[in-house]
Amino acid sequence: VFKRLHHQAHSEETYLHPIIRPNMLELLDNLEVAHHAQDAQLAHLQETLAQLSLEQGSEARTLLMQEFYSALNQFIGHYLVHLAEEEKMLPLLWQRCQPHELFAVMAAFKCLEEPEQFPHIMALVKQSLDEHEMNAMFLVMQQRLGESIFERVFEAACRLIPS
Repeated sequence: VFKRLHHQAHSEETYLHPIIRPNMLELLDNLEVAHHAQDAQLAHLQETLAQLSLEQGSEARTLLMQEFYSALNQFIGHYLVHLAEEEKMLPLLWQRCQPHELFAVMAAFKCLEEPEQFPHIMALVKQSLDEHEMNAMFLVMQQRLGESIFERVFEAACRLIPS
């Protein structure tokens, strides 16, 4: 669970935030602060859980269990608020970002994180974007996600979509 939560925030910061930053700067700063706070909370939860697994004394173990329970509930509360803030942001995302920018996020994420889904997203890209928009998608990817991510995604896309 801890790994998955860390990975989710990392994926947003790697694929989504660089693409949408020019269009949503004021909102992203708050989300990134929240991600860093969540990372600290998760680290505390992991540390407390590790201590709990080592502790044999009943009084110390009880205190650690209470600490873990309290920290877990605080994390859940903050995380649910964070998810609600992200959901509120979606209409603005669709309003302020072009389709080729949003497809750049999805194509890069699927290619590098869920490669079995990449052919499906690229079929949707091909169906939804004309040649000019597809070129714009790859240009945005190259400029905002960096050369390494761009090259890996572009190579994989070229194998799927012949020139």
